[in-house]
Amino acid sequence: MTEKKERPPLEWKKLKVGAKMKYIMTNITMEPVIAMYIIPNALEVITTSNLKLEKACRVNLAYPDHVCDALMSRNITNLTSEEDRVQEAVTWMNSWVTMLHSLLPLILLFFIGSWSDRNRRRKPCMLMPLAGEFISIMGLILCTYFASWPMEVNGLIEGVFPSLTGGWMVMTVAVYSYIADITSEDERTIRIGVVNMFVSLGLPFGTFFSGFLFQKTGYYGVFTTVALLYLFGILYGAFIVKESQTPRPLPKNILMDFFDFTHVPETFTVALRKRPGNLRLRIFLVVLLSVVITGPIMGEGAVGYYFTRKQLNWDEVDYAMYSTYISILGLFGTMIMLTLMSSVLGLDDSIIGLIACVLKIISNIIFSVSKDTLTFYLVALIEMISGTSMIAMRSILSKLVPSDDLGKMNSLFGIIAAVAQLTFPALYSIIYSSTISLLPGAFFILGSGLYTVAAFIFIFIYLLKRQEDKSADKKDGNEAEVRDLISEESGTDTSKVKEGEQKVKPLKLVLEEDADGLYEDIKMIDE
Repeated sequence: MTEKKERPPLEWKKLKVGAKMKYIMTNITMEPVIAMYIIPNALEVITTSNLKLEKACRVNLAYPDHVCDALMSRNITNLTSEEDRVQEAVTWMNSWVTMLHSLLPLILLFFIGSWSDRNRRRKPCMLMPLAGEFISIMGLILCTYFASWPMEVNGLIEGVFPSLTGGWMVMTVAVYSYIADITSEDERTIRIGVVNMFVSLGLPFGTFFSGFLFQKTGYYGVFTTVALLYLFGILYGAFIVKESQTPRPLPKNILMDFFDFTHVPETFTVALRKRPGNLRLRIFLVVLLSVVITGPIMGEGAVGYYFTRKQLNWDEVDYAMYSTYISILGLFGTMIMLTLMSSVLGLDDSIIGLIACVLKIISNIIFSVSKDTLTFYLVALIEMISGTSMIAMRSILSKLVPSDDLGKMNSLFGIIAAVAQLTFPALYSIIYSSTISLLPGAFFILGSGLYTVAAFIFIFIYLLKRQEDKSADKKDGNEAEVRDLISEESGTDTSKVKEGEQKVKPLKLVLEEDADGLYEDIKMIDE
C-alpha cells in the first residue's frame, strides 16, 4: 500500500501570492481531469440545445426551411407560434432525457464508493464519466451529419452514454475520495478549494466561449473541439494521474463484487439512526433542505435558455455572456459572503443560509415578470450570494455527524441530488411548456416557493441548535453540582479524584433525568 507522505502543516494564510501559486502548480494531480470534464461540458450545452431545436423544427414538426432558418437566426417577429411549438416539443423531450440521464447514476451511487474503497481504485471512477461523454459527443456528430434523424435520436445519445458511465455524480465521488487519499488533514481544505476553483472557473470559461465558437464554427466545430478535450482528459487521467493507493487485484467476478448489496442499507440508516438530543431531527431537516435547495438549481438550469429566447429574444451569445456574468458574480459573491458573514461577523451557518434564501426568493419573483435584459443583469446582483445556501447546508451537516458517518452522509446527498436531477428538470420543463403562452416565468415562482420552505428550515435548525446549546449548558451546570456533592459527601477533592490520586468512599449516585435527559434530582446513598 502506498503511504501518504506527511508534510509539515502549511501556514497558508502567511504565504505570499507567488508562493501560493507555486504550491498549487507543483501539487496539481487530477485537477486537469476535472477541467477536461467541466469545460467541454459547458461548451456543448448551447450547441446541443440548438441542435435539438433545429431537429424539432425541420424534422419533427416539418416546418419549411425559411421558417426554421428564421427561428434559428432569431428573426421571430411573425413566427411566435412556431417558436412556441418548437420549444414545447424540445422541453417535453428534455423531461424524459433528464430522467434517462439521471437514472443509472442514481443506481451507481449505491455501489461505486464502496467498490472504490474496497479495491483502492479511484481512476476508473474518474475516467468512466469522461468516456461516456466522449462517446455521446461522437454520436451527436453523427446526428448532425444525418439531418433526417429526429430529435429523439439526439435525446437518446445525449442521455444513454453519460448515464451508463455515471456522469458528474460519479466523478464527484472519485475526485473527493482521491483528494482524501493523497492529502493530510492540514492541507485537505486547500486542495478541495483548488478543485472548487477549477469547477467555478471552468463553467464560466466554457460557457463564455460556447456561443462565439458556435457562431464561428457551427455544430461540427464545437462538437469536434469538445471531443478533443474529452479525449485529452481521458489520456491524461490514464497515463499521467497515478492511483492514490496500491490497487488490490480485481476479483474474477467483477460485476458481483461491484453490485454488493450488503453495503446499501448503511447509506440510508445513517440519517435515521437514534442520536442524543435533537441531532436526529436536525440531520433529517438537513436532508430535506438538500432537496428544496438542489431542486430549483436543477430545474432552472433545464429551461433557463429557452426562457431567455422566448422572453428576452436572446441568442446563444447573449445567453453565454449572461451565464458567464452570473457565474463570476456567484464566485465573488460567495467569497465575500463567507468572509464577511462567517469570519468577520461570526454568524451561524443557519443565518447565512437564511439570508441567501431570502435574497433568492426576491430575485426569483422579479425574474418571473422581467421582460428586458437590463433587469436581468441588475437582479443577478441580488442573487449573487445564493450559492451560499448550499455551502451553509454542507457546513451544518459536517458539524452534526461524526467523521465515521460523513462518507455515508455524502453518499446520501449524492443520491438526493440524483433524484433531484431526475425529477425537477422534468417538472420545470412541464411547467414551462404548460405556461409558455400565459406566463413563461412561472417556474421562477415555483423556485421562490421552494426557497421559502428552505428559509423556514434554516430558521428551525437554528432554533433547535440554540435549544441544544442551552440544554448542554444546563447539563454541564448539573454535572458540576454532582461533582460538588460528591466532594461534600465523601470529603474528597474531586479534582484529585479525576486524576486517580484519591479514592471516593463507596457511595451510590442516583441521577433522575427529565424528558430532555437533564439531571432533575440527585441523591447520594451509602452502600
